[in-house]
Amino acid sequence: MNINDPAELHRLVRELRTTASRSGTPHTFQTTEKSYPRMPQIKLPAIETLAAELSDVIFARQSLSERDTPRPSGSFPLNSISTLLGNAVAARTHGKRGYPSGGGLNPIEIYFVGTLEGGKCPKAYHFSQNNHVLEELWETTPAALDTLTSSEHTVSRTHALILTARWGQSSQKYGGFAYYLSLLEAGHLAQNVLLCATALDVSSRVIGGFNDRAVSTLLDIWSPEEDPLYFIILAPNTL
Repeated sequence: MNINDPAELHRLVRELRTTASRSGTPHTFQTTEKSYPRMPQIKLPAIETLAAELSDVIFARQSLSERDTPRPSGSFPLNSISTLLGNAVAARTHGKRGYPSGGGLNPIEIYFVGTLEGGKCPKAYHFSQNNHVLEELWETTPAALDTLTSSEHTVSRTHALILTARWGQSSQKYGGFAYYLSLLEAGHLAQNVLLCATALDVSSRVIGGFNDRAVSTLLDIWSPEEDPLYFIILAPNTL
């Protein structure tokens, strides 16, 4: 196989759907949300309704340019991160969410990296979609954050959401095809984030070429259980 041929890679990944032979048989699959019960819990403020019209947000959305002046260091307002995550990805009634997920198994986890309002240094947090809380993991440093991407807009100057996949959530039903479905889900979720960020006057930029090993080390995750998929820079324009 030629790994530099995208068409060949696509056909290979699509063929993995044949591993999902159990998907048509009656079966109850177990899905869980990752949690850090021993870590401090930051209960986020009430989720505010976004006032912007969808069509206006779609036309206004653009990626934070590499040519832009880097945003200064500063904290991310709690009400902004609450409203952003609450509208984009938080669980709704009966555990439903505002983006599609193959089999409803929700393999994508969300981490926030940056300095929250009232904080003195950047930290890594895990977002609990079911409880709408940020679980405070550990402190980090601007130097460590600079290693995560090669972009000029590193999280030491801004903030980031990192999307990861817990493969076992989906592979129990779809086998190797879970890879394809997880990538699609991460894209659906990220688009929600980008549109909600635009509505909140938060600049954003998605980065695919991040440093996988550095991100996994920062979040203390490891393959084959969990891998980073997507990196979203966030820069509130009020900073």
